[in-house]
Amino acid sequence: MFQVRSQTIQRLNDELRRTFTGGKIMMTAGINALPDAVKAQVLSAVRSFSEFTTDNDPHKEHDFGSFEVNGQKCFWKIDYY
Repeated sequence: MFQVRSQTIQRLNDELRRTFTGGKIMMTAGINALPDAVKAQVLSAVRSFSEFTTDNDPHKEHDFGSFEVNGQKCFWKIDYY
């Protein structure tokens, strides 16, 4: 049961992250204030993120990640209600 639930959540989270459809996308004021070209890099990095590990994805739900853009650490998170 738990594995099926995690797989379903993972599939839905991957779909949202890759397509930005099926949910509401929110950005911090800092990300939103970036120049459009840099913001596009950040969004592209979120969409293509695939570096899931047991450290950043212990429940295998693909709901969190971090990466660098122009030397700055960025984080993304999916919450569902």
